[in-house]
Amino acid sequence: MGLDVVSLLREIDFRIDEGTSERSWMLRSPENAIFLVAVVSSVERVSARTIRISIAHQGSPVRPLFAGRTATDVVLEQARAGQIDVLTEQSLQLILKGTVFTPEPFEQAASVQRKNPR
Repeated sequence: MGLDVVSLLREIDFRIDEGTSERSWMLRSPENAIFLVAVVSSVERVSARTIRISIAHQGSPVRPLFAGRTATDVVLEQARAGQIDVLTEQSLQLILKGTVFTPEPFEQAASVQRKNPR
């Protein structure tokens, strides 16, 4: 599946540095918080089943980052609880250690309409 994880992370304003191995990345948030993750091959929909399969084949001690176009509600709940890390493309969000990161909204001033445009 061809999910561009790097572009999605950049869209959320994360910087990507090398990690401790070929599959691990050091992610730096817009607030300069650092997260070390092992990027798992992306899937169409992240589910409990895909997580179980990935974890069974992962040999890294680094926390896995599961990426998919979407994720099940159960997976998103687990991510918000800090149990797993997830990146989703549709409804773009990155959930790391229970913290939800989304793209910065457009500037408030640009979206505010004037009541009397005279």
